[in-house]
Amino acid sequence: MMPIQQFKEIPNDQLPKELFSLDILDGSPPCSVFSMDGSREDKWGSEHTQRSPLS
Repeated sequence: MMPIQQFKEIPNDQLPKELFSLDILDGSPPCSVFSMDGSREDKWGSEHTQRSPLS
């Protein structure tokens, strides 16, 4: 995994050809409640609201 800023700098001829024939590419971030990266058990099963990125 790498930041999108680094990925965008890779020349097209160095990327796998399969990348250019994808039907769907999902680049969504992991849900913090369900992500295996860190402690999810503290919030498991509770209701949360998403903070607006503009606030």
